[in-house]
Amino acid sequence: MRDHILVIDEGTTGTRAIVFDRAFRAVARSYQGLTLHTQPPDRIEQDFEEIYEKSLMACRSAMKEAGLGAEDILCIGVANQRNTVGLWNRNTGRPIRRGVVWKDTRTSGLLERELRRGYAANGPLRCGRQFVTSTATVLLQWLMENEPETRAGLLSGDIAYGTVDAWLVWMLTRADTHATSYSNASSLTVYDNIDDGWCTPIFEAAGVPMHILPKVRPEAFEYGATTAFGAPIPITGVVGDQQASLFAHGCHEAGDVKCTNGTGTFMDINIGPGYAAPDIGLATMVAWEIAGKRSYLLEGMLPGTGSTVQWLRDGAGMIESEADAHEVAASVADSGGVYFVVTLSGAFVPRYDPYARGAIFGISHDTTKAHVVRATLEGIAFGVADIMDIIESRTGLRIRDIRIDGGASRNDLLAQSFADFTRCDVPRAADSDITTALGAAQIAAIGAGAETLGSLSRAQSYDRVFRPAISEKERARRLACYRKAVERSSEWLKEESCVRER
Repeated sequence: MRDHILVIDEGTTGTRAIVFDRAFRAVARSYQGLTLHTQPPDRIEQDFEEIYEKSLMACRSAMKEAGLGAEDILCIGVANQRNTVGLWNRNTGRPIRRGVVWKDTRTSGLLERELRRGYAANGPLRCGRQFVTSTATVLLQWLMENEPETRAGLLSGDIAYGTVDAWLVWMLTRADTHATSYSNASSLTVYDNIDDGWCTPIFEAAGVPMHILPKVRPEAFEYGATTAFGAPIPITGVVGDQQASLFAHGCHEAGDVKCTNGTGTFMDINIGPGYAAPDIGLATMVAWEIAGKRSYLLEGMLPGTGSTVQWLRDGAGMIESEADAHEVAASVADSGGVYFVVTLSGAFVPRYDPYARGAIFGISHDTTKAHVVRATLEGIAFGVADIMDIIESRTGLRIRDIRIDGGASRNDLLAQSFADFTRCDVPRAADSDITTALGAAQIAAIGAGAETLGSLSRAQSYDRVFRPAISEKERARRLACYRKAVERSSEWLKEESCVRER
């Protein structure tokens, strides 16, 4: 009997496969790590073939753990890191180069040059965000200018382009479907939310051929079927990871907010069915389209927060594990006047700055590693508070609770810092690692006709609610110091003498 849902949750550093039963309980899960190929100061890539193979391995392992075969799976849902993109040959199905990860900033110089020329001046109004280094046409233009073989392939008509979801669907359906979801398309900053289609003038201005693009489909939709696991299984849900998390938290109404803390930190607020151009530092995207009804969200992002905690472990040797960060940070009463601006790979808030880099301020003879670790966690919370203030100013809403998930959310001190510096209640998901997959499973169930938006019962559970514990005066003082630190760390790599030699 087909009474389970298989989800591929493909992230920046690894791929999870999770099997849910029809009550949306996770009955089996498997994880496969992924390789990040980096070349300082600005290149971050991934092997798309590895992504697909590791996804298959994770799925087979989870199905084996659950004691299920393909004939037991109702449908497949896919959730994925957004803005990581690849190019592959339509005839051979082989990538023509490594995929470029969403945190890659190699296009900074080209972006600055083109923006000075008035490149896509209406982009933010129509496409939901100011142009950034990961904007689809910016990266594709860079590849065409710097890689002759890639340029020739793009112009040949033999090359397909897509985010990770499009790649997985292409491979799972054996090249039968080249499609992406609205939530992924709108994250690329080249989807026209007003005319509801790829923004042709932007592609023409960049000299990028549009025949490489996937079709855009609703999140709950049958994308095709796969026989990769034996009997055919329909793929009925495809959704960007942050939108999937928003959905799983039950943030289905305007004003509902969640914050995911993984490789980066993403704060999203459902703004309802009407598209609204974003304010500076924010992005407007499609949250999802279900049964012909679309919802939009506003998003603020801190791109390198989880990576910064990893740096404390691997680079600085200040903690033995990421889980150790709470104990070390909690060993001191405060950060000792230390502020850490966690912009290891550029900043989006309070303004977009791809040249920003991490900076630590306030170090004295009394500073210990515990102060720096605590300042790191508080720096993430300060960034979230900045995002919240911008969202409230933009929407006129007063945010009262922020539902959190993601691996870093397990850190009690970080969660408490969110509450303190946003002055909000902060419910924490009981199982932070599966929230994204849960949203994809629910959307896939709707796409398979097994559920409707109205029939879904809340499957997300919370283990604790953190509440503000400092005064408004102290909050304002600390935020003012942090914002001063942000100003002093901005545009660091813009000075040629500060750029690390390649």
